[in-house]
Amino acid sequence: MRKIVSSLLLLLPIFVLAQTNQTKPHTQRKLIAFIHVTVIDTTGAPAKPDMTAVIADHRIIALGKTGKVSVPDGAQVVDARGHYRKSISK
Repeated sequence: MRKIVSSLLLLLPIFVLAQTNQTKPHTQRKLIAFIHVTVIDTTGAPAKPDMTAVIADHRIIALGKTGKVSVPDGAQVVDARGHYRKSISK
């Protein structure tokens, strides 16, 4: 079975905090686009594969099917296809 990124939404704040410089002015915010992720929500709905999540200022600003969501110019693109992480070690 193909591994999926089942906990991406739980890990996104960690990725964003690690890569965002909080001293930058709002007009120079860093954009990160995670492409080819599988989104798991907490409502019990089925997993949504091959999605794109665009992050700015520690928030998801766009979420949708990869190819349907436009990635802003200058955004750092992270291809999450085939990556999987169950938990974070402390």
